[in-house]
Amino acid sequence: MEIRVAERSDLPRLMELYDAARAFMRRRGNDVQWVGGYPSREMILAGIDAGEQYVCLNDGSIAATFWFAAAPEPTYAEIFDGPGWLDDAPYGVVHRLASDGSVRGVGAFCLEWCLERCGNIRVDTHACNAVMQNLLERLGYSRRGVLTRPSRVATVPIGYADGLDRRLGNGLWAMVVGGCMDSCMIDVTDVPSGVQVGDEVTIFSAAPGNTAADMAAVLDTIPYEVLTSVSARVKRIYTKE
Repeated sequence: MEIRVAERSDLPRLMELYDAARAFMRRRGNDVQWVGGYPSREMILAGIDAGEQYVCLNDGSIAATFWFAAAPEPTYAEIFDGPGWLDDAPYGVVHRLASDGSVRGVGAFCLEWCLERCGNIRVDTHACNAVMQNLLERLGYSRRGVLTRPSRVATVPIGYADGLDRRLGNGLWAMVVGGCMDSCMIDVTDVPSGVQVGDEVTIFSAAPGNTAADMAAVLDTIPYEVLTSVSARVKRIYTKE
């Protein structure tokens, strides 16, 4: 296997890998990580243009992709509920490692390649991602703490009584972080355009990545159940051509 910097022409294959990784997470019971279309095409393209998105080739074909940079990660400035970082030495960061599972050992190969480049790696993963945690521990990584970050949370006047499921995002990386019968709170920190009071929120639509079928895939159900879960108190407006 070999690793090179990703190119814009690689984008379709990279999105396939991220789709496969998300599907694998859902099959393993991880239905809260990488939701709402994360990582987006725009995010991946930004990494490519910055020379920080990489691909791992196996027999000439792209088997995995990841983001890597030998630079400080702002969200790592403070960690909690653990012993803390091993040292204050310069380090590299790995994010968004993904493969389609077709090549055994590709994840370990990518992480070892990054370690060879800077000698000190920090990486984070979700508490639900047992597969990634096991891989890191097998490679000698140790748990150092829990990340937090300054967040911006918005309240939306739709809740569980309307049929909203708390595991869903809105297609712009906004994850539902709490809720009640009549409203829910969503994390809008990473919404690229920012949000303002009175902005429209789309629960599901015909847009790719935000359809009822996409929601059904996250919830491990069928689109029919997503649509029929919308309660009677939600106003219907019927149109026809």
